[in-house]
Amino acid sequence: MNLLSLPTELLLEIAKHLENQAWLNAFARTNRFIFNVINPYLHRYNADYQKHTALAFGACRGLETVVRRSLAAKPGDINAKIGSIIPTSGEAFHTPVCYALQHGQTRVLELLLDEYGADIEQPCCKSITPLNCAVGLGKLDLIKVLIDRGVNIHAGEGGGPRPLLQSALSGDLGCMQFLIQKGADVHQTTPAGGPGEAWSCLHFMVMRGNMDGVKRLVELGVDLDTVSVRGTTPVKIAVEWGHLAIASYLLECGARVPEDQDFFVSCAMRGYLKGLKLALDKVVSIDNEDSNGYTALSEATANGHVEAVRLLLDRGAGATIDTMSSAITIAAGHDLCRVLEVLLDHVDESGYNRKMCHADALQVAMRNEHWDCAKELLNKGAETNFNVDDELPLSYAARLGEEEVARLLLEKGAGADDDPTLLFWVVKNLSIEVLRQLLERGLDPNEYSEALQQGSPSILKHSHKGWLLPPLACAMRGLFYDKAELLIDYGADPRPVQRGKQRITLVNVTQSMRCTLIAKFVNRGFDVNEKSHTGETPISLRPAGAGKVEVVEFLLRRGADPNIRIGPSPSVLSLAMRKGHSEVADVLRKHGAKEMCEEMDVDAEDDSLAGVAELLSSE
Repeated sequence: MNLLSLPTELLLEIAKHLENQAWLNAFARTNRFIFNVINPYLHRYNADYQKHTALAFGACRGLETVVRRSLAAKPGDINAKIGSIIPTSGEAFHTPVCYALQHGQTRVLELLLDEYGADIEQPCCKSITPLNCAVGLGKLDLIKVLIDRGVNIHAGEGGGPRPLLQSALSGDLGCMQFLIQKGADVHQTTPAGGPGEAWSCLHFMVMRGNMDGVKRLVELGVDLDTVSVRGTTPVKIAVEWGHLAIASYLLECGARVPEDQDFFVSCAMRGYLKGLKLALDKVVSIDNEDSNGYTALSEATANGHVEAVRLLLDRGAGATIDTMSSAITIAAGHDLCRVLEVLLDHVDESGYNRKMCHADALQVAMRNEHWDCAKELLNKGAETNFNVDDELPLSYAARLGEEEVARLLLEKGAGADDDPTLLFWVVKNLSIEVLRQLLERGLDPNEYSEALQQGSPSILKHSHKGWLLPPLACAMRGLFYDKAELLIDYGADPRPVQRGKQRITLVNVTQSMRCTLIAKFVNRGFDVNEKSHTGETPISLRPAGAGKVEVVEFLLRRGADPNIRIGPSPSVLSLAMRKGHSEVADVLRKHGAKEMCEEMDVDAEDDSLAGVAELLSSE
């Protein structure tokens, strides 16, 4: 039998036996006739078993037909809290009116109120009334719909502000003015906490930083000094929230200057000079702390307000060493060099004890790598006898490559004797002038090697990350040949530790192409014919750049063997001739070099040496 030929009653009976809403929906969409028969039952099923989600969906999406069909199925749910598949305001259930408001559906709202008689005052969504909900959303068109239908503009919700206060809290001047035009009381308040404390529209507009809203309220004659939580007045809120133009406007309009330390410290924190000057006559002591334990000087310093710091100092702030020391340390820790200069100049002018005032400031500046502040403190006489994370200030600066700070520390007499790794960091990161100053002060270039050989526990403490090198080995490895010569001149041991990369050979030294450096190593017993671990000798290297002839002749004069095979080449001389280096060839001949080395005793390893640097193999 054809499905369309079935009676309506039978079709409805079939629908009742379907398991869920999805099957019902599929059945209803078979054709238009079945849809018209089944759809009312489908909406009734949704209302009874699916928490009326279809009604909520229609209200959220502005689908008037869906709203009508859902309410036709169960009109008693017009004011009920129903479920929704569309998340709304973090709660699971809302009234249809609330769904329409939350999603800005003006036509659906009018439909619910005008045709179905929805309760215009019923709270929803955390006990918020419909009008407050619309005000909080800033939807002026929805507000007009509600007010035109007689909503109470003076009614608030449990524990919350009334609509006018809500509009001020949202900073919405348009909504606030509309409500005032409709008769809302501009002087209304809501309890704030303790006795006599209340929030006003002016408080809220100040919080939002809405100058036009503040001006409008002042024009309407609101109380400028209404007290809220903990004695908070609108002026105080303006300063705390950083709305300084509003604070100035309120003071000009006659608002009272708060007589408490919190307001004074807030002015300092914001760098609000006008408020500071007015509050200075009201506070008990300029160095007293506010309710959070901060002083005006510390807050002005921490926020980098130079002029506020100057004003406070001129009026007597920082009268104790502890207060000044705290402010100086704060400036150093926040890298506020301009503020630090003002504070240090004040210390000098006031005749305070510099060392006590500077206290931990230099340590804090260096630990945070605020080098400009560190230099300023050193120039003002800061104490240098301290450790930065168990490290000498000089070592700390050298390890981080801070040349200027290291020079200042040396100039101010900073200690340099307790860290055997100091010279390593200086060689690696700083100039030869700093190295020379330390050596002239008597630092031992062999101290690290000696401590290492003795198993000193201080080496691990000071080495930080990885294995450090003796200063001379570091200079050679980093190709700092001028520093290497200086270290040799001051008695550095060229062979302190025979361990891996610390080992120095004459082959390494010859790569410098500096005869003076090579001579210093030869004079200390290095063999001009010694071989490196790759089988090279000093004369077998490739002397690149200027001074090739001089280096070759120097090595030969000091006993280097001129008859040595270099890889596949029969001799050094033949290689020089093949490369066209006649001057080098002449020097080699003068010292008895031969073109062929067959008669020489050359072991197989040397004969097959591959990959060694060839003498003059490239320019």
